[in-house]
Amino acid sequence: MRKTAVVLTLALAAALAGCRGTSPDSAKAGADAPLPSIKIMVGGIDKVIYLPAKLTEQLGGFQAEGLTVQLLTEPSGATAENVLISGDVQGVVGFYDHTIDLQTKGKCITSVVQFADVPGEVEMVAAGKASSIRSPADFKGKKMGVTSPGSSTDFLTQYLATKAGLTSADYTTVKAQAGQTFIAAIDNGGIDAGMTTDPTAAKLVSTGKGKVLLDMRTEAGAKQALGGLYPASSLYMDCGWVQSHPEQVQKLANAFVKTLRWIKGHSADEIAAKMPAEYAAGDTMNPMRRAPEQTPGPMHDAPDYIVLAVPPAALALLVENGEVGRRIVDRVPHLSELQRLNSEPIAVLDLYFTRKLDGLPRENVAMVDSTCDLSFLDLSQLWDNPAMRDVTVLTVAASDYWALSSEDPEQNGQAMIQTLHDYLPLFDPGAKWGQSADIDWTRTHYESNKSDTLFINQVGSEAWRPHTHYAAVSNLFFAGDLCLNKIDMATVEAAVTSGLNAAIAIQQKDPLGDPIKIAHLPTCPETAILAMKLLMAPSALLAARLSTRR
Repeated sequence: MRKTAVVLTLALAAALAGCRGTSPDSAKAGADAPLPSIKIMVGGIDKVIYLPAKLTEQLGGFQAEGLTVQLLTEPSGATAENVLISGDVQGVVGFYDHTIDLQTKGKCITSVVQFADVPGEVEMVAAGKASSIRSPADFKGKKMGVTSPGSSTDFLTQYLATKAGLTSADYTTVKAQAGQTFIAAIDNGGIDAGMTTDPTAAKLVSTGKGKVLLDMRTEAGAKQALGGLYPASSLYMDCGWVQSHPEQVQKLANAFVKTLRWIKGHSADEIAAKMPAEYAAGDTMNPMRRAPEQTPGPMHDAPDYIVLAVPPAALALLVENGEVGRRIVDRVPHLSELQRLNSEPIAVLDLYFTRKLDGLPRENVAMVDSTCDLSFLDLSQLWDNPAMRDVTVLTVAASDYWALSSEDPEQNGQAMIQTLHDYLPLFDPGAKWGQSADIDWTRTHYESNKSDTLFINQVGSEAWRPHTHYAAVSNLFFAGDLCLNKIDMATVEAAVTSGLNAAIAIQQKDPLGDPIKIAHLPTCPETAILAMKLLMAPSALLAARLSTRR
């Protein structure tokens, strides 16, 4: 039997109206039918544009079709698509334009159910910048926020700029994500304007922190901004999985279509009532009930404690934000040193081979004296995945990003592959990106991470790094690998330890639950380490001389 993908339009919940349809509440699953497990990644499960995903779960739509569906969430569609490509999920609820972008890269991705033909996005301008940013032509020289590079908000921002006669080189793209991260970026000057969705847009309007420049939540607004409608939120999947699982795909389509019909036949209040409580914490938090002219109200009770776990540049802005005399830095002058801390992009290449490369170690491997400080880790030895048994998958990192000479991602990716081959001549690198038969190009992916820099722990930076807590601001705590901690290295372990330190500090002020303890691995005394260095010095000198011989 031929299966047909269904394409429907979902008007945003704030303007929903129409005739009632069949509710998934009343649908019945087949008797004794198996429940195939399916994982779906949502590009921001709390965003109104992706509401049908959670609402289908709430209405029992998946179960009614005999499916067991696990909804996961990532704040960015670009991140969500990478998880789909890696095979960790079977579908993504995200923007349709990702299917086109991925097809240009040789990956067959198809939309199974189309939710909307308007983006549901809003171009927001910081209130203080509204007079200088009146159209996309004013993007020039500005810091423009998107959820992440390669996301749909990035695509739309590029289009608006191009339509106004600009290029992406005329403005700075900033990874602002969504929710409180986006709001903080607007609030502290991290971005001048940016593209986001409800509920973030509604919060900015209701608090007076942002103003709407372009509203693409309606057909009229989308046509005015883009020149026409724009297929947006959808369920998209890998073509191969769709072809090999036609029954499950049809059941997914059935569940979502029933939800879309249910939405069309119910009011915004009725829809909100079906969602979890955290989706509607009062009128000013609920975009399905808000109007732009609403009088701002309290968004939440004042928090007892605040933990700031943000990168150095953003933290430096936060502590110096506000009226002089009432800023965090006025209470803790030492925090002005945060401006001295550096962050750098680290380019990463997910390198998939078509066969197994034998003899690779399980540990991180550094390419000594490589031009871009290259290192790699063999993920295929660490993942418990049957699909990885006969192939090798490496994560290759270039710590010196600026040594990569091109802005073209494929040229930089190929440069990293060629450098890796110089040290690891076990495969054919190919002359250009896409030419080696040893590499699975449909899954290999390069990411510059220019907008997602990492803290660099330089010699002497201990004097500038923040402590977990300062008595001068009793309810404020700091976390992240930039904070001083026992591990004292820019690593995930250091970041986790700093978070635990913050939790311990809070617990000391408010002793709830069992005491939090950090289990540190035993280490040698410094005197013992010094003795070992002295004993090994002759061998180290000999090894250094041998390694420099040509």
